[in-house]
Amino acid sequence: MISIVVIVASLPMIGATAATGDDGYLITTSAGEIGAFGLDNPASSPGGSDVVSIVAADGGQAIWLLEARGTVRYSGLGTVAAPISTADWEPGERAVSLVADPDGTGHWIITTAGRVHSFGAVATVAGVTHLNLAAPIVDASATPDGAGLYLLGADGGIFTRGTARFFGSIPQVLPGVTLDKPVVGIVATAAGYWLIAADGGIFAFGDAPFRGSLPEVLKGQPADAPVVGAVSFGNGYLMVGADGGVFNFSNRAFAGSWGGTNVGDVVDITPA
Repeated sequence: MISIVVIVASLPMIGATAATGDDGYLITTSAGEIGAFGLDNPASSPGGSDVVSIVAADGGQAIWLLEARGTVRYSGLGTVAAPISTADWEPGERAVSLVADPDGTGHWIITTAGRVHSFGAVATVAGVTHLNLAAPIVDASATPDGAGLYLLGADGGIFTRGTARFFGSIPQVLPGVTLDKPVVGIVATAAGYWLIAADGGIFAFGDAPFRGSLPEVLKGQPADAPVVGAVSFGNGYLMVGADGGVFNFSNRAFAGSWGGTNVGDVVDITPA
């Protein structure tokens, strides 16, 4: 049976610009609760269930939330509806990452099997479903030119699509080594990327500078909750934990977090 899920494609009206992280950031829970930090009057949450990823634009005036079943919920500026077919999805396949074109003209949806759905004026890039993946895809990040994608496996494997260039991977530099914690996020730079592990460990490749890590700061003590996502921020990066704690490794001022509030089940962070 063909399954069609109607989503909201990220095609902001003229005037919307993709987030740069110069203003602040948003975090979200799996239930679609939104925490806004360093922002003035962001859009309200569009709601959702089993949310896995968030994207924002125009200082948080537009927000997209991706659900694991492939639905995108939207609030803020004008929008265009588009269908996504899940007919070819494998049993147990889930959407894991919503990646916005840096120009703010569209987005990609990426699944655990490495399937890539393209919407709007973004480059159409092939997925990696034809490969025998050693680990599921857990995150993705766009190249600055908006014409390429990095797909990240839970083992730290990197798959380059479109104009994305390979700068190294964890299996390449640590062959045969099993990490203490899985890799959960990737953040692309102009000519490199950071990989982020669930314990807050950072692996820097290409021109991405190492700005510090949680194991380094906590000196062997575990964080209160696993890291679930990261974004570029200033000259470095932010990490967010499942408890809403935000960790700043950059030259920009810390804008706040949900740490210590018992909100729980935070799944992602995005610049706005």
